[in-house]
Amino acid sequence: MPPTAKHSRHDKHQRDFGAAKAWYKMAQKRQIPFDPAFFGFVFSIEELADQITHEEAEKFVIGPNSELNQEQFDAYITKWKDRKAA
Repeated sequence: MPPTAKHSRHDKHQRDFGAAKAWYKMAQKRQIPFDPAFFGFVFSIEELADQITHEEAEKFVIGPNSELNQEQFDAYITKWKDRKAA
């Protein structure tokens, strides 16, 4: 069964978001500026950074492969709770 236009848009959004995240992480490692719009992405740095931090928080809970330390994890959880309360 062919995908619907809605699924295709969602799939493209997910692929683009994954690519933008990867580019942002590479730019961070190389310590160079990254502007998603310059490369045609519609996501903000804040969205990308937030998703990366969320993924790292999940890794922190699951095991030792996270780049977060306890303090960073606690700060992320506090920020998440504050957003939910708003």
